[in-house]
Amino acid sequence: MRFSNEVLDAHVSKMHSTSRVKNFISNAERWENTYAVQAGRRRIDEILLIEREGNSDFHNDFMRYVEAYEAVVSGNIGMRRFATYTRRKIKNDGAMAVILEHLDKPSKAYGLLFLWRNNRLDCAFENIIIDYHAAFPDDIRPHHLREAEERLRPAYMLMPPFSILRDRT
Repeated sequence: MRFSNEVLDAHVSKMHSTSRVKNFISNAERWENTYAVQAGRRRIDEILLIEREGNSDFHNDFMRYVEAYEAVVSGNIGMRRFATYTRRKIKNDGAMAVILEHLDKPSKAYGLLFLWRNNRLDCAFENIIIDYHAAFPDDIRPHHLREAEERLRPAYMLMPPFSILRDRT
């Protein structure tokens, strides 16, 4: 079934993750729909341009979490450390795609344990999911919100509430 260009544009404009748009593009290529492929590529360019220009609140706040995480790691070892892999992924794929990928992978408890030992769970990337759960698409929102809360729940039971961006109380 072929969709009109307007319907395709409306569907693609609702996507906020480059990973979801890339899946859309691969399906469009399989169906040999060149307009859908072009619409997907335009949307990826739009997402990345908005983030580079600093017009995305989600991206800007996620970068604050990255910077706070880097500060904790740097303070622990006594020299400046950068989350280079995360920064590169954000630059290439966009913040939404990076955080969705982070939650789709099994939890790396050593990162959360490291932050917990340093009393800085407020720097955990899972917090951005809780703060911005409404920004996620409806079909994945409940799963990712539940995953973020489950990862943080055991640690937050032991800690007073912290906030890097918003008050969670």
